Amino acid sequence: MLQPVICDAIRQRRLLRFRYKDHLTLTTVEPYVFGDNQKDHAALRAWLVEGETHSNTGKRWRMYLVDEMTNVELLGLRFEHNQPDYQPNDEGFKHIVCRA
Repeated sequence: MLQPVICDAIRQRRLLRFRYKDHLTLTTVEPYVFGDNQKDHAALRAWLVEGETHSNTGKRWRMYLVDEMTNVELLGLRFEHNQPDYQPNDEGFKHIVCRA
């Protein structure tokens, strides 16, 4: 179960690294919100720090489905400040379990 690792990362403001879907490179993120999205899937809203993405939008906010994440690793690196446009009451979620 990834919930404890993800919520620890959010509370401690530590980076997470994982493999996502079919991406060839590892993904590193600042985790902000974890819960059930509008389709009832466990999901993480995070700021993409490093890694590939299928969309080429300028924004770095992403929602990651937990079922698509493997090799999840809590890193020792911390982030101090919230990224621009952070929404603690993210409307992409039906139920929030933990948030920054």
